[in-house]
Amino acid sequence: MAPRRSLGGATQILGVMYRGKKSDEPLIDEKEIGLRKELNASLAARKSLEMLYSSLGKEKEIMASELSRKVQELSGMEELINDLKAQNEMLRAKVQTCAEEHKEKKCGKGETARECRPPRAKQGTSRATGQVA
Repeated sequence: MAPRRSLGGATQILGVMYRGKKSDEPLIDEKEIGLRKELNASLAARKSLEMLYSSLGKEKEIMASELSRKVQELSGMEELINDLKAQNEMLRAKVQTCAEEHKEKKCGKGETARECRPPRAKQGTSRATGQVA
């Protein structure tokens, strides 16, 4: 049985005060019990919210670092694209120069590109008609 201690007409059992042996009515008000329950519930809710906000803060940090990494990747890619554009422009200019030099060598200085075209070679037979050209 639980330890009992008598205090001037009231008895204490497991930390709860009772008025008398016959009625066993608790001295603690029902209102106080309700308030304690509310307090415990609010403390549990507070702890739950703290854990939630803590995890949201960590998630925010992770997202910020990922975003920073993506920004660095993007700026690196932009730099690479700009380098490739410059290289492409330089190669295009070289190809144009080589094409002009090739035309000058092939056609001569006075002829235009249309005048310079070599005559077409005669084909043996036409596939459509089967006749010799």
